[in-house]
Amino acid sequence: MIEGDTTIDQGVPADTVACRRLWLNVLLQACKDAQRKIKAKPSDGNAVARIERERSRLWLAGSSLDLELVCDYAGIEVSRVRRWARRCRDCADWSEPPRW
Repeated sequence: MIEGDTTIDQGVPADTVACRRLWLNVLLQACKDAQRKIKAKPSDGNAVARIERERSRLWLAGSSLDLELVCDYAGIEVSRVRRWARRCRDCADWSEPPRW
């Protein structure tokens, strides 16, 4: 970006790009949470981590209006996110990185 210029990437305002990146990072954090590996040894921290992991998985594979809004704000098609999450869920393998 040139100093004083308020646009980047084909005339898209810099603040719009920054907002999209913010919401994309929300999605990526949910994916990281869904992919979290939890130690087999039980502990209080593990219980919380398991709950967070399950909530992320349900949110990403479900039909939440919040997910639709976050995807819209991130500039990502919600159907692509859900397809990835449902494929991971159905295979019981959440190690596949998201490819949107």
